[in-house]
Amino acid sequence: MVIKYTLMIMGLLMLGTIVTGAPMVAGKKIPNFAKVFRLNNSEEKLSFSSKCIASSAPENILWPGEQLSITIQLINNTDSLIACTGRIDVIGFATRGIPEDIWTPDMYKTGYERFYDIKCNITPHGFQNINLSLVIPEHFGSYGIVLDLGKQGREFLLSCSRTLKPDITKEQFPAFCLDGPPRLSTKTLHRLGSQAVRLERSFLPVTDPGFKEWFQHEKESLLKMHKDGITVLYVIGAGSSNDMMPLKRPRPFLDNTNMMLGGKADHSWHPNYDEDFEKFCYLFASELGWPKGPITAISLFNEPWEGRSISGWGADMIRYRELYKKMANSIIRARNDVGCAVLVGGCDSTANALDKLFCDGSNEFLPLFDFSSIHYQGLFSGASISSWAERKHS
Repeated sequence: MVIKYTLMIMGLLMLGTIVTGAPMVAGKKIPNFAKVFRLNNSEEKLSFSSKCIASSAPENILWPGEQLSITIQLINNTDSLIACTGRIDVIGFATRGIPEDIWTPDMYKTGYERFYDIKCNITPHGFQNINLSLVIPEHFGSYGIVLDLGKQGREFLLSCSRTLKPDITKEQFPAFCLDGPPRLSTKTLHRLGSQAVRLERSFLPVTDPGFKEWFQHEKESLLKMHKDGITVLYVIGAGSSNDMMPLKRPRPFLDNTNMMLGGKADHSWHPNYDEDFEKFCYLFASELGWPKGPITAISLFNEPWEGRSISGWGADMIRYRELYKKMANSIIRARNDVGCAVLVGGCDSTANALDKLFCDGSNEFLPLFDFSSIHYQGLFSGASISSWAERKHS
């Protein structure tokens, strides 16, 4: 039976920044962001700037019963004293989808507001630190924190979220999967209760002079995740340098006059590096595959659509099948040699998997296809291809 790795990408407002996957509209560009937090849409620079320099909640994620204590730093950007009574606003908010626009969320208030007076006395080009204990409702959701200095202006400071406290038990195939570092830190994953991440990495040849040092750093990072109970879908993407590409650069598509188009291009590597690629896959599966390490599955390229993929795959399906076989056979060899439990699969949609691996009507790749990775679908989405769902493991 084919296992489906479902990847749910969550946008979180953390320390004033929304963490999402491009091309999602994020941060202050979200429609109604300024309206919800009553901000001036003007780009005029304020007389002050602010930042949160300490928070009692890891990653600003609160579990039930916890409250938020923060230290904010106000900086005077002028040659004059700023002396005033200011205010901190805590505003409940949420986002929702916009019909026929999957990349742009709409922001709205959820009803909670609370205000805290603060006293500001900041010398010219000086700063002032203010400690605050804020009451965040037990209602699950997100809360924006805004600094208001009256005539001096109003600035979004940070946000926090209240969520369930997870009951984490280390397991091989957890259901809740998110995008991993650098998008979300290990602390964030722990606070949210996500025990699986999708981790995309460029292919660096094992013969590269810097490979040994890079692999040691990568190994330490992955083993830290393993210790924290986080499993990894390891996605191998584009080559690590332009020198690995056939034209020594990404290859853009051509228009009907053979002129190079801008935007999306092909970053796949020259076949001269394929032997290195096999060794790369074998090394990660054998050294860091489950149960020794966190890697429970390996896939090839993010969203490798036919045509102009956003992920850097622009070669044809014949080339993809060549690389997929090398990846799969290396992982199967590692399973046999060291007993690692690493799945091989991917393609990031049922349609992509059909295009890439099953387009000739045969099931040649079925023994090499353990899972279909599905983006933007709910948890436990069922396999819709009967030959996949009914396949028996050997």
